[in-house]
Amino acid sequence: MSANRFFVQRLADFSGHTVAVSSEREATTRGAGLMALVSAGHLALRDVEALWSPGFVATPSIDSPARAEARAHWLDTVERAAGTIPELSAVSF
Repeated sequence: MSANRFFVQRLADFSGHTVAVSSEREATTRGAGLMALVSAGHLALRDVEALWSPGFVATPSIDSPARAEARAHWLDTVERAAGTIPELSAVSF
């Protein structure tokens, strides 16, 4: 999902937080490797951030009232869709 800029922007808008996406396709693997180096004492945790730069940064583009309205609209949509297919609506996660 991080390759989808629309999704990332909506995540920033709905959360009200800046979302930074790694330019590294295998960021999870690289992060695990870096944490292994920290754990083994070969790298300081404070130095890890300097080794990373985002490929894309999304900042919230809506204000708090618009965010609250958008979230309420989303919750309403989810509630209306929940009963559409009873067999699926009975599934609980």
